[in-house]
Amino acid sequence: MSLSQPLNPNKRGLGDLFRRFLFAKEPPPLDDCPAISVNPQYIVDIHTHTSMKMNIWGKKFWNRHWPVWGDGLLSMFGAQVDYYQLTCKHVGVMVVAHDLPVGAMRRKFGFLSQVLRVLNWLFDKMEHEDFSNFTQINKIINLFEEQIYITNRKLGSETFVIARSYQELVNAGARGKIVFVHSIEGSHALGRNIPPKKSKFKRKIRKIHNPIQGGMQLGATDQRYINNLVALKHRGVCMLTLAYLFKNELSDCVEGIAEYPKVNSFQYKWRYTPNDPALNIGLSPLGIEVVNKMLEIGMIIDLTHSTEATRRQVYVINKNRAENNLNHLRPLTFSHCGSRKLFEDYQQKTGVTKYDHHKYYAVSEEDVEGIEKSGGVIGIILENWWLTGVDQRLPEYQGWELSGIDCVMETIDSINQQTAKKDYSIISIGTDFDGFTDTPPDFYRYEHFGKLLERMRSERYHCNVTGNMVRRFDENTIQKIFRGNALRLLASGWV
Repeated sequence: MSLSQPLNPNKRGLGDLFRRFLFAKEPPPLDDCPAISVNPQYIVDIHTHTSMKMNIWGKKFWNRHWPVWGDGLLSMFGAQVDYYQLTCKHVGVMVVAHDLPVGAMRRKFGFLSQVLRVLNWLFDKMEHEDFSNFTQINKIINLFEEQIYITNRKLGSETFVIARSYQELVNAGARGKIVFVHSIEGSHALGRNIPPKKSKFKRKIRKIHNPIQGGMQLGATDQRYINNLVALKHRGVCMLTLAYLFKNELSDCVEGIAEYPKVNSFQYKWRYTPNDPALNIGLSPLGIEVVNKMLEIGMIIDLTHSTEATRRQVYVINKNRAENNLNHLRPLTFSHCGSRKLFEDYQQKTGVTKYDHHKYYAVSEEDVEGIEKSGGVIGIILENWWLTGVDQRLPEYQGWELSGIDCVMETIDSINQQTAKKDYSIISIGTDFDGFTDTPPDFYRYEHFGKLLERMRSERYHCNVTGNMVRRFDENTIQKIFRGNALRLLASGWV
């Protein structure tokens, strides 16, 4: 089954449109047989930006795009996730991280800040930095849901389902559907309280939105933030990333932009130093309230981008809550990152340590322990920099070429070796596709998961007991990494 040609109302006269309005009929029911049947060993991607290019560039999910690897202009203006990319049948569930572009980019990125100001003046895509952030993130969710609806209509079959609870996810999966689940990257989507600043640009068509001071004033209960959080949960949002690329009302952040684009494209001079108390700030009082509320209502806490102080606080809050309520720990996650141990291994291999401040994005042994105890998962990002700290575009790494699949395999092994059970029970996949990341040449499409599957099936090691070569990953272990662990996270954390 293929997509039909889109209808273009602009090519019809007003009379035709009026007649269609007067005599509109209920659309025909959708065929329950999905147009894509996923493979038995499908993946659950716990962090993908399916809606980002829809919002920023106006991409359409039902159109065919031609993704390329890397983070250049072709990749930036292209799209990795659309209907045609999913026909590879390797993806069964996608946790869609809706992203509201952070307003601080207009002030922090050198000359690019001026460009962003002009673009935002024209298109108004960045956060308003006040209570209307919540309206903006809901508009992005609306846009995504509308495109999925239209795609199903074009196919004539209910191929894609947006689940608003774990039970809906299970029911849709049992019917062979590809399931989308909402999540939010960055708690600035709940609202901000940035003092208003005068714009340098005078807009004649409509007034530029200036932040409204006092709209989200912090108080004894911070009730407006909490209300917005609960509203998102009722809308079907399963996960929230506390921190993001810049400090917000809940938490500070670690390095979140790879070194090469950070220095060359963005000219961003900020640097994370964990030993500096001013930069290793934990949760704010509001952050503590939000974390407690998320644990209460069953919204998964994503610790990616968080400082080490924030991570430790969340582990403690989760533990204390479980002990006081005589309940089990809520599962926590790092939805898209790598292993700090592997990052440090590559520092020894290359002899390059000057980019040490980037390794704090990855999970430490303490994080692995915290995630394992909570019953959570760590999603492996598909970007070599955040897995190894090696980028051949930097002068120190000239001549180094890394396979993305090799890096993923090494990360799986590195994280598993740091666990107590060593049974691959906390490892998952969080591609970060369409997140403006530097994807490797051999792993930038969903169809490349077929190569990863072949690689995992062919891996062997010598068994000292039997003297035979034994598979490192049996089908059950592959199932756990590809989807089982992620589904367990959603089942126990999204309640």
